[in-house]
Amino acid sequence: MSRKILPTAAPPIISYLHHAYTLAITRAYPQSISHFYNNYISLRCYQEIAQYRNYDYFNFYNFHYYPGLVREQISRDLLSDYLNEHIVDFLIRAVDKNFYVLLYVDQYYISASRHYQTTHFTHDVFVHGYDNDERQLYLKGYLKNGSFSDYQVSYEDFTAAYANGNDYFWWQVYINLFQFDDGDYPFNVGYLKKQISDYLQAKNPQDDVLQFINPSGRFQQPTNFGVATYDSLQEYFQLMRDGEIGNDIRPLQVVWEHKKIMLDRLAYLHEQGYLPDLSLHNQYEEVKQKTEMARSLFLKYERRQDKSLIDMMAQFMDEVRQSEIAVLEKLLAELP
Repeated sequence: MSRKILPTAAPPIISYLHHAYTLAITRAYPQSISHFYNNYISLRCYQEIAQYRNYDYFNFYNFHYYPGLVREQISRDLLSDYLNEHIVDFLIRAVDKNFYVLLYVDQYYISASRHYQTTHFTHDVFVHGYDNDERQLYLKGYLKNGSFSDYQVSYEDFTAAYANGNDYFWWQVYINLFQFDDGDYPFNVGYLKKQISDYLQAKNPQDDVLQFINPSGRFQQPTNFGVATYDSLQEYFQLMRDGEIGNDIRPLQVVWEHKKIMLDRLAYLHEQGYLPDLSLHNQYEEVKQKTEMARSLFLKYERRQDKSLIDMMAQFMDEVRQSEIAVLEKLLAELP
């Protein structure tokens, strides 16, 4: 086959690439939409923000890390002699078998990257197609201008990028292959209600299953969940005022995406007959708009460094918290 590009879609979450890549796959398959709206409800934030500021301290939280996907992993060390020279052949074979591939390369050799020809930086890339006539791979990711989009890399550049990548973290030693799990994804309104209830109670969604899980897992460190992440946001704003944390839009980006998804979820619930009208959707629109305004204020703060803007962001998010709780409590009361 001379050319094959696997289907992808614009992901509704781009704050973190591990969400963006996998959702770019699942959202390309219409049958996954019910599964999506049954997930991405909980938020979590490590309580020691300053300690974890270089990690994904504020993020969505799903118990199933790759919902709707089958994942296989290969250690690059296992086949290093072959892969360093023949990584493109490996990727072509993977795509031909309908695998999307996430792997780690040196961005110095990727022309679409802001690190191109300036900095050696190993990071993840997402391959979903190839063209043998043009001798290029098809990828998705962040471009130099900050947008999340499609781009192409020549076979020669990608081979150099892969061969020169370094394993700075344990997860970078793996090549991840994903396939969409083409099954049945019925919407479970009871599961939805449980997650919203956990969100409103600031409860760890794992609590009901922790007895079956190694307790020394991901959230051994103190963590806020659900509406308690609003307290984390206020701490984050205070760290900004005190100059203890640099400009980091990720928390507000995550919260903004969370509200956009929740607004769309309310429309979906009406479409599927779970809600009689769009009144809750219309009420939640204010939640989304105020979060969007707080995010816009952050972008303004990055330019001006005016700390009064931090106070405005904090006020907006206090109002968002109150409004969201009111709407979600009504939602629980109305759902069957």
